[in-house]
Amino acid sequence: MVVGSGGVVKKVANHGIRPLGYKMRKNNETHSDAHYVALHMDMNPQILAEVQHNLKLNDHVLRWMAINTERGVYQKFRDNSGKSKAEMLQR
Repeated sequence: MVVGSGGVVKKVANHGIRPLGYKMRKNNETHSDAHYVALHMDMNPQILAEVQHNLKLNDHVLRWMAINTERGVYQKFRDNSGKSKAEMLQR
């Protein structure tokens, strides 16, 4: 869906099965562990809305999150990640 509409899948990070922070119920089942996968993709907002809709309807997906990592936003966080709060406020 993403590649077919002009988007790019940059990275697929499989973090394996890990314990959840708390038990979750979905479809009358209780889950205490989950398979974590991070997808790094570039796509237009219309395709993102369609991907989010499909994730919402998928019974195998417990939780998902879409994060905007535009270079300006992400790079600012990366530049400030090793600094103290006082150093960040001086900028």
